[in-house]
Amino acid sequence: MKTILILTDFTENAAHAAASTVMLGEKLHAKLLLFNSFYNMPILPSYGGSGGPWVVEDLVLRETDCDKKLKQLAADLQKKVNALPAEHYRPTIAIQYGEGELSKNIETILQEIDLELIVMGARSGSAISHIFTGSDTRAVIDRAARPVLIVPEKTNLKALKRITFATNFEDTDIAAVRYLHKLCKVFRFKLEVVHVSLIWDIPEDVNNKHKSELFREKLSKLNFPEITYQEVKGKGVVDRLNRLCAEHHSDILVMVHYKDSLMTRIFQESTTKDALSNQSIPLLVIPAKMEE
Repeated sequence: MKTILILTDFTENAAHAAASTVMLGEKLHAKLLLFNSFYNMPILPSYGGSGGPWVVEDLVLRETDCDKKLKQLAADLQKKVNALPAEHYRPTIAIQYGEGELSKNIETILQEIDLELIVMGARSGSAISHIFTGSDTRAVIDRAARPVLIVPEKTNLKALKRITFATNFEDTDIAAVRYLHKLCKVFRFKLEVVHVSLIWDIPEDVNNKHKSELFREKLSKLNFPEITYQEVKGKGVVDRLNRLCAEHHSDILVMVHYKDSLMTRIFQESTTKDALSNQSIPLLVIPAKMEE
């Protein structure tokens, strides 16, 4: 059975993101696994001015506190699971914690558990800005071989009716489309494919046109219930992409992550803080190296 890994640092944003996974676990028939990374580190008391050496006091053992908080979060999610209709699938909830670097702990989990998805909250700002400013988030995305869903605060993820997929028609994006097709079999959402480009004043060349045609041909074979195509290019790409998602009531924005990709450069180079702060829907980042 598939498992949804929920990363938490016990903040309100993380708890809010975790609450969204109950619906996902129900629909995908997946177990929920709450996970927290902690560090055991020594406390060095302030120098007292006596000329004496720094003294290492007792270690701060966070394991007990971590276990307590994870159990409380699991209990809160269990209430939401218990509120599901009796005939619906009710996901089980487990907890796990590990000492050390989060991304390395996730690599270990990926070797041991068949993960469907990784879910985490955006600590501050929007989900897009968080993948470039949150070191933990970026490390998770860089190392994870499974999709990562970043949920901003105040996002109410109750259903998936429309998904917006930002792409440059790269071959590696087809694996992401196949993953979305698998999700679509469950959620029956409308897929909106948005071609994103930094170039606005140069006619589309033959190569790009060929890539576009091949991409659409591959999508047509997957039989999405409804699929539309849009184009966003030039300056202010992300701001217009945000507005497009808002106008079309998209539930999730999807992008593919791979090193030095055009999509990564677009979100790094052409955005402003104002544009990023307006991005309020969840962001699903699908790794190009994802195993299907």
